[in-house]
Amino acid sequence: MDNSIKYTFIVHPDFCDKFSSIVQILPQHIGTFIPVSANEFDKLFIGSKRGAVRQQEIISNNIYDLLLKYIDKIKPEKCILLYFDRFIKALIKNKPNTELYGILFSTGLRENKHLSFRTKFKYLRKKFRRRLYTRNNSVKKIFILNDSEGVDILNKQNKKNIFFYLPDPIIIHDEDTNFNLRAKYNISKSKKIFLHFGSFRNSKGTIEIIESLNLLTPKTSATSCLVLAGKPKNDSIKKQILETIKKNNGTQVVYIDEFISNAKMKALFNQCDHILMPYKNGSASSGVIGHAIVATKPVIYSNSGLIGELIKNNWMGEHVERVEPEEIAKAIEKSLNTHYPVIDNNSFIESHSPNNFAQTLLENLNI
Repeated sequence: MDNSIKYTFIVHPDFCDKFSSIVQILPQHIGTFIPVSANEFDKLFIGSKRGAVRQQEIISNNIYDLLLKYIDKIKPEKCILLYFDRFIKALIKNKPNTELYGILFSTGLRENKHLSFRTKFKYLRKKFRRRLYTRNNSVKKIFILNDSEGVDILNKQNKKNIFFYLPDPIIIHDEDTNFNLRAKYNISKSKKIFLHFGSFRNSKGTIEIIESLNLLTPKTSATSCLVLAGKPKNDSIKKQILETIKKNNGTQVVYIDEFISNAKMKALFNQCDHILMPYKNGSASSGVIGHAIVATKPVIYSNSGLIGELIKNNWMGEHVERVEPEEIAKAIEKSLNTHYPVIDNNSFIESHSPNNFAQTLLENLNI
């Protein structure tokens, strides 16, 4: 990091309190953290309780207005948008007086655009919007996580060298050595633990995973345990999860409905036997892949999109062609009867280190 450059981080109102250790690391002569006020944050969502498309547009415009406020206040030469997706609609018609760089999570490239009219329409809409915001002279570079092929495709489609590859960082956390998953939740040593981790929602295949338990053989059911670790997206999803668990006819299910610390997450990945991530939309990268690779655990995943390609090319596990209970049950059975070879993961982990992520980002910003 160039000490002659001043970095300003605009963050959530609670960031400095929740992540004080990060704030303390940054020397004041190099940079500072500025939390937006609680009032500014709440205003971002005013008027957003409408239809999904209109809701996204309102939030995008509100966030853009807040961005302009801080650009006017700080007057930066360059501005990095860590979640570029939120600004897309506003940047189609607005050009701030500074250079913009951003990380785009949802490219839409690997969504199955032949699946339905709705999906095809969403793909074409993203493609059309992409043509518009890449013509914005304020937008200098857009980074895509873990998808070098996608970068080439997008640059060819838009006839402009504006998309760049960025490795999704794998952060190796310290483990909570006081947490013992089997002891805490009374899981027998004879059982294989299948971990489904993250923010639960319909797109993660969470309900299908629970429903698949009723399709396992009696032997597999008796020797397996499903661990759900994370918070649901909303109360509706939570209710659906709990109701589906009640219909389970024998497999042990542990539901850890809480925010999981990094140290506890590390322990969960290390102490489980298999990772479940049959995501319905695998078009964007996922940090779960990195945690699975570090923990050297096989993955049950959806054989589509960027996630499918990353796991097939770099890791081990079983894939499902469709995110359905029957497919997931078959994959679970197969994974229990497969001996997975030890794979050297050091080169992948090193190329996706936080240092490499930061260095790649700063070099592309000419910093």
